[in-house]
Amino acid sequence: MKKYCKLAMLLMVAALPSRLKIIFYNQFMGGDIHPSAKIGFSLIDAKKIKMGANASIGHLNIIRGLELLDMGENSIILKQNSITALALGDTVQFAAEHDRFPALILGAHSAIVSKHFLDCNNTIVIGHHTTIAGLGTAFFTHGINIGQNRQESAPIRIGDYCMVGAMCCILKNSQMPDYSVLAAGSTWRGGFDTPYALYSGVPAAHIKNLNPESLYFHRAVGYVD
Repeated sequence: MKKYCKLAMLLMVAALPSRLKIIFYNQFMGGDIHPSAKIGFSLIDAKKIKMGANASIGHLNIIRGLELLDMGENSIILKQNSITALALGDTVQFAAEHDRFPALILGAHSAIVSKHFLDCNNTIVIGHHTTIAGLGTAFFTHGINIGQNRQESAPIRIGDYCMVGAMCCILKNSQMPDYSVLAAGSTWRGGFDTPYALYSGVPAAHIKNLNPESLYFHRAVGYVD
């Protein structure tokens, strides 16, 4: 019952003007939100919320179960994204994982565009000036270990100045190097070391090197016209 009361309260908060939402989150939910940040009509339930200058969350996002939502300056979560986790102490799954930390850490000038799914049962780190583009990309920080017959989780890290195309799948324990591009429809698992590279396929493989002088890799402002 207590959980549903909290949900109802947060839905009412979601309808408030951005300025009042920021006051509420800072006063009552351990927030550290810059006054210039913007928050649209979105459900946000995280134990700690940090938003830098000019960071923004658009409309119809669902953010639940996180220990930490940390957004760098000028970062954006646009609209209709699902960013969820099983809260610590709220489930029998992952009981053996004492270092599990459900969190989304989004670097400065980075963007999560629209209709993406981020399973944050373990930490997802997205570096600065990185774009989760298009729609329909899914991040999975957990899965079933069929040998042990149990749920397991592991973090995901996307580097700086990366771009992830539409409809990709990023699996637990993945690491995407800085200055790299993942083509639409690809599945990323594990890690690669080569920056300035295009990766594509199921599973993704190194397709070709990219020009280090490409303007995307040198932009000061995250937004792309």
